[in-house]
Amino acid sequence: MNGTANGKAALAALDDADAEAALCRLDPMVAEGLRREIVEIRRTGIAFDRNEHTPGISAAAIARRALGDNVIAISVPAPTARFLEKEQRIIAALRAAADSPDWTR
Repeated sequence: MNGTANGKAALAALDDADAEAALCRLDPMVAEGLRREIVEIRRTGIAFDRNEHTPGISAAAIARRALGDNVIAISVPAPTARFLEKEQRIIAALRAAADSPDWTR
């Protein structure tokens, strides 16, 4: 979960105890970096993977609680050069999806 945008978004959508339980299974340095990222993801609502999971590919993602309290994440990956060109458009589309009434519990 820690190297993908949708995995990070899903972690940020968990409550603190569940997120911490997942983070405790990781290398301590990786977990500490992710804790800082989770704070930012919760603030902005968007998670990023910038060449972490696959070199040359970047992504942005959102996650929300859906029916049955399930965490559902969606991401938009693209070659990094194209992602950087379209990043604001991707973020706007993800925010629009997040604001959809279909996400409500």
